[in-house]
Amino acid sequence: MLSRQIRKFQDTFELFLSNQASAGILLIFCTIIALIVANLPITQDLYASLHGFPLGIQVGAHALIKPLYHWVNDGLMAIFFLLAGLEIKREVMAGELSQFNKALLPVSAAIGGMVVPALIFFSLNSTGITAKGWAIPMATDIAFAIGILSLLGNRAPRSLIVLLTAIAIVDDLGAVTVIALFYTQEISINYLLYAAFSFIILLLMNLAGVRRLSFYLIIGAVLWFFLLKSGVHATVAGVLLAFTIPGKNTPLPKNFGKLSQEALSEVENHATKNQGQANEHIKALMHYLEDLVHHAETPLQRLEHALHKPVMFVIVPIFVLINAGISFQGLNLHQSLTSPLTIGIILGLILGKVIGIFGVVFCLIKAKQVQLPKGINLQHIFALSLLAGIGFTMSIFIADLALGDQAVLLNSAKLGILIASLIAGSLGYILLRQAKTKK
Repeated sequence: MLSRQIRKFQDTFELFLSNQASAGILLIFCTIIALIVANLPITQDLYASLHGFPLGIQVGAHALIKPLYHWVNDGLMAIFFLLAGLEIKREVMAGELSQFNKALLPVSAAIGGMVVPALIFFSLNSTGITAKGWAIPMATDIAFAIGILSLLGNRAPRSLIVLLTAIAIVDDLGAVTVIALFYTQEISINYLLYAAFSFIILLLMNLAGVRRLSFYLIIGAVLWFFLLKSGVHATVAGVLLAFTIPGKNTPLPKNFGKLSQEALSEVENHATKNQGQANEHIKALMHYLEDLVHHAETPLQRLEHALHKPVMFVIVPIFVLINAGISFQGLNLHQSLTSPLTIGIILGLILGKVIGIFGVVFCLIKAKQVQLPKGINLQHIFALSLLAGIGFTMSIFIADLALGDQAVLLNSAKLGILIASLIAGSLGYILLRQAKTKK
């Protein structure tokens, strides 16, 4: 009885992890928890001390000790950007960004969705320290946006999900570029040279045909360390590593299909004779099949598949728990909600994304430069541009880079991000429920 309940729990848990909407639901839950813990009198001091809790390693005179807050933002988020980089490379090699006519629509929309929000924000915050936050409304949180589309089921055309994903991937590339160029601390030339040498080694490994992922991950960790010490934000290492992971297939073994079919038939025969019990011979056959499939997959595919669930269901939720806790103690809500910083973020994420994405797509269609994918109309594009206004994870990340040393301004920025994301997500969901799918 107990084993049956355990299996039922496992099946339910696996179903939750396989549902695209689950990541968004989990992030909402983590946001609520972070807000409660950051403001309850009995937990707010613990939450604040958790941020500064020192962690690290020391070998002789050399030490790498950082607060927990920085390990999450500089360390775990580098893995997030590694996954983002793998997705970018895959799309460029064989996806929506692989051909000019296919890439024109998402790339143009993404550029518009980054430039216009930044201009709107900067028009309200052109002077003072808040001007450093100009990139906050540029970002799109793909987990939340895809989660909302998944909740709509058949009302959201598959081609719309593909388009939003492609736009978000280009958006991620833009965010990484902005972080590397504009949110870099004082540069250490020596460590930067060491990082460049590490990156060259990764490139040479790729050119030499090395396909063992462990070698890339070890050198990638070294690259991350050198970038951390150089002053360039360490998360950039994730994207640089992703670009060097091999993405091309090796020639498959001869008679791949025949070998696979024979092995499957043998597994089925032995399983029937042994009443479904896996003996050593069946296990050996399964390992043989695994090796065959291993040759069919690229290292890029294997790593992306391995990282997806840990990133979406562990790393990003931890980031949200650490970063989404806005303390309202000492925060003047009226002043925060009416400040140019908060208004600039809200208008940038909602109005800026609509003008930037929908406006660009509308102009390209009228100029007959692009065609909308099958099953999508302009109402879908308008709703998509609203969903792209869910900045959340990436916007909070950039806000911390820009205003991390200004606690009050950072909390105001986070408040604006949460409000804008809530409005954008709600409006996008409502519009898509009412949208008529083109047949």
